[in-house]
Amino acid sequence: MERAVNLLSVEKLHAGLRQWRTDRLRVVCVRRGFTLIELLVVVAIIAILASLLLPVLGAAKEKSQRTGCLNNLKQLGLATFLYAEEFEGKLPPWRGYRTDNTRDDMSQPHYSRYVYTGTSTKTYVKPDLSQPPNCYFENAGYFYGMKLVADGRVYFCPGFKSGPYSVFDYSPPLSTWYDSAAPVVRSSYFYNPRPRQPGVSNQRRYQKTSQLEQGKLFAMDVIAGLNSKSSFQVEAHPRARGWSVLFTDGSVKFVKNKQAYEMVSQGRYEDPGDRARIFDLLEQTAMR
Repeated sequence: MERAVNLLSVEKLHAGLRQWRTDRLRVVCVRRGFTLIELLVVVAIIAILASLLLPVLGAAKEKSQRTGCLNNLKQLGLATFLYAEEFEGKLPPWRGYRTDNTRDDMSQPHYSRYVYTGTSTKTYVKPDLSQPPNCYFENAGYFYGMKLVADGRVYFCPGFKSGPYSVFDYSPPLSTWYDSAAPVVRSSYFYNPRPRQPGVSNQRRYQKTSQLEQGKLFAMDVIAGLNSKSSFQVEAHPRARGWSVLFTDGSVKFVKNKQAYEMVSQGRYEDPGDRARIFDLLEQTAMR
């Protein structure tokens, strides 16, 4: 009898322990909800962190794009010297289809952006020097035809996300973009844009490698009206306020010059003398 009573007591004890554990777990598992004040505090902290991190992330992204831009110009520089080896030291012309002195008439630096001119319809440009009738490469575009540049995106700064200076208007790269004159491909880089005597002679300053001068500007980001109310992006590096530049020795550098930037912002870049001054300022800054 005594043994039976003891067993019963033990069973009650076990049952009590099981119930205690169950109750304890229920208490632990009860989830405590957030109050409105706590939720507002969390939202405020997230907003503060976002305001601190977004500018940093934006700056890091643009720096990465500048690196890609400089790499593009570096490739164009290497391709220039490889091209010159094939053509007895001559540099790519603008109007290669002409035989007179107008083939390198650079009355406007924007002509140095032309990579290809096609016919009446939007077409994909094949990487081959043999092109359909009345279709031809221009300036740095010859590198694509000679397969010295394998990817058409090299002609466009990754900082341009839309508009006529971006690769997206010529996709898949390279496809011509139709305008009122003819389907064309225009790079986002000036290539060999300097004339011999600004405002006097529009002939290109550098038509052969033997004419190259040390430390001079040879290619760079397009210069466009920063103060214009344009519907498309006109500045590749808006945060940094500068331009990626390829020099005649093949080196590349991102160059910032306050006076040059102010001139472009004020629209003082169309006049040949102003353009030459901007180019000079960038060269001088890079030499420091």
